[in-house]
Amino acid sequence: MSKFLRDSSITIGSQILRLAFGLVTSIIIARILGPEGRGVYAICILLPFIIVTFANLGIVPATAYLLASRRFPPRQVLGGNILLSAALSMIGMAAGYFVVFRFGSLLFPSIDTGFLIFSLLLIPAHIFFRHIQAVPLGLQNFRYFNLAAVASSILFLVMTVTALVFLRMNIWGALTANMLAWLISSILIYRWTGRLTGGSTFRENGPYLRAALKYGIQVHLGNIFIFLSYRVDLLLINLFLDPLAVGYYSIGVVVAEQLWMVSSAASLVLFPRIAAESDGESRNELTPVVARAVFLITIAASIILYAASNWLVVVLYSARYLPSVRPLQILLPGIIALSVYRVIANDIAARGRPILNTYTALGALAINIVLNLIWIPEYRISGAAGASTVSYITTLIAGLILYRRISGNPWTSVLLPRREDWSRYRRILISLTKLRRCT
Repeated sequence: MSKFLRDSSITIGSQILRLAFGLVTSIIIARILGPEGRGVYAICILLPFIIVTFANLGIVPATAYLLASRRFPPRQVLGGNILLSAALSMIGMAAGYFVVFRFGSLLFPSIDTGFLIFSLLLIPAHIFFRHIQAVPLGLQNFRYFNLAAVASSILFLVMTVTALVFLRMNIWGALTANMLAWLISSILIYRWTGRLTGGSTFRENGPYLRAALKYGIQVHLGNIFIFLSYRVDLLLINLFLDPLAVGYYSIGVVVAEQLWMVSSAASLVLFPRIAAESDGESRNELTPVVARAVFLITIAASIILYAASNWLVVVLYSARYLPSVRPLQILLPGIIALSVYRVIANDIAARGRPILNTYTALGALAINIVLNLIWIPEYRISGAAGASTVSYITTLIAGLILYRRISGNPWTSVLLPRREDWSRYRRILISLTKLRRCT
């Protein structure tokens, strides 16, 4: 538990730094581009990330799982991931150009085709970065994993300030800054990971590639469904309403999703830990403890954010973004629900049953789309937020049912605090205090 606490603390610290740099970057983009320009930018970067989600074939979780379970040597995995990222990047770029030229006017009304084409340069940089970053994750080396994540956020901020503040490039500048940040980050993570693995090899990669694709494809559809559940509302808002509405809604989403910081950190550390754990009893003890802590922290943070949301949006983004407040508040119950689900979903995947998460994600996506189609025309962006919240809560309920069947743990062990939790939290705070003093 002490190693898990240390790794989680490092990852949460990384998430806090990324939150700080990302928030400043978001404020600069929102204030300079304005609500409508922010909406156009949000749609433009959504396209390549949708393609990346479709094209990556679940290689990131497969890498982490296979390395954590010690199935393949790190050098072989790194070489295999380089080959996979090159092949998938070419496929993704080709698919992106086809979508833009064939369906651009239908899927992205009011969006300049030039912006969409340029945004596709994000695809190879993003795929390469994620595939290489998965190697230190699987090796449970959270130093390099988090260092790369923080570096990408710092680079994005620096590039954004340069492009928007000094060069006054507007939407072109925001897209260029994003692309350059991912490109430089990819070079850095490759060099750091190479030091960790002792280089890479392209010999006899066949067994690893087959194993990675076999596991990854099971995860892949679930990742697609989950990502679409997160972002399909942006596409539908743009179709039913306009980029201005997307701009308002995207800010509400950006602020609300910062609450996933704790669950993201805990899930990242939990996944390889569970995959490497051979003792079923230890698995069953660890996940509920983590889930309860994430649930409690996210509830407390959500209450604070709800109360301060109006003031926070005005201070950070200006009064022009006040329409973002209501959807932000509506999203909070769903954010809480999905925070817990992320923890138990990673437990399920780490036990070698990722296909179950795929079924859950498909149901959530279907609910999200149907409710968005019904509620956006009537309730506008508040309807989109409501659809996401209902979808996220349904996802948690389904996840709890599956987790109970697999682990034997009751749902109460995941959600309801226990007496021993409070003493555990006190020990954690004492340990963190000592750690800060030592550093």
